[in-house]
Amino acid sequence: MHPKKAVKKKIRATKKSGKFHSPEIIGVLLLFIGLLFLLSLISYSGQDPSWAHTGDSVQKVHNIAGRAGASLSEALLQGFGLASFVFCLSLFFLGYHLIRPS
Repeated sequence: MHPKKAVKKKIRATKKSGKFHSPEIIGVLLLFIGLLFLLSLISYSGQDPSWAHTGDSVQKVHNIAGRAGASLSEALLQGFGLASFVFCLSLFFLGYHLIRPS
């Protein structure tokens, strides 16, 4: 075999084996985001301070995800209602689908 052809084959094999696992990374991110959204919604309290309520900024937050979770759950519930839970579960299952072995 010609030496140049052998080098080209070796380079092609290296490029294929150095595959970047972007679907898996995106899947893990979607799992994490879906879980965070779901925990924020489950621990929602109408008494939590959020973007929709002004007032005492020292008020205790009851949301598991903190002040950001309180604002996130308020925005999701005000914008989409109970369909927010379906959205969160969809993100979670899409992430699972991306990381599971084929």
